[in-house]
Amino acid sequence: EKKSTVITPMKMQRYLLGFDYNQSDKPVTITGVHPGSSMESAGVKKGDILLTLNGTEISDGQALLDYVTKHPLSEESMSITYQRNGREYQLSICPKYDEYYTDGLQIAGNPVRVKGSQILTFSVANVWYWIRTTIKSLGLLGSGTLGMKDLSGPVGIVNSIGQTVNAAKNQGVVVVWMAVVNWAILITANLGVMNLLPLPALDGGRLVFLFIEAIWGKPINRRIEGMIHTIGLLLLLALMLFVLFNDVRNILP
Repeated sequence: EKKSTVITPMKMQRYLLGFDYNQSDKPVTITGVHPGSSMESAGVKKGDILLTLNGTEISDGQALLDYVTKHPLSEESMSITYQRNGREYQLSICPKYDEYYTDGLQIAGNPVRVKGSQILTFSVANVWYWIRTTIKSLGLLGSGTLGMKDLSGPVGIVNSIGQTVNAAKNQGVVVVWMAVVNWAILITANLGVMNLLPLPALDGGRLVFLFIEAIWGKPINRRIEGMIHTIGLLLLLALMLFVLFNDVRNILP
């Protein structure tokens, strides 16, 4: 007998510094700084290396996790030492208060071996997941939830793949290989969805013209169509240059 249960999310409260890192990093390299966070206000940037917290040496990601577990962050100011381009900097920073909700559920990341038709079922489900994720991401971009600064091109993708490999390498070759394959699926699904957008110079744009021709009953002037696709291609090239510049700016310290 199946039963349904209504889960009321719990309100959680905590203080945060506002940065990301990989637990496997040694030393701890900051992989991202949250907008509006204490770390951003203090001038800390992506690529900086965290050295100490309140005088305690932070040798690796596990040491950082152990420290914040034993010394939960509060509204009290704390000292931080970090390194950038070989130079050390020290600053005093106050964690910011944060509220969020959680349903208390955790998803286990243990791999499961499947056989036969299950392989095809899970493969299709995985591809469909990344297609839906790409479509939702476009929706967030269109609604303004995500901005142009959140776009990434080849440089940003390679950098993210490198971070994924570094985070997974301690778990063995199989996990690293699966992580890279997952990235390949994401990139393939992303390219497929983007290419079908009804924009000039893309296959989706060509389909729009074919649809118009089917309704109109006669072909559109090829010269006009060619000009539209050329303008669209130039705009796409401009977007690619912007994304490339954005990737390089985000990677450089």
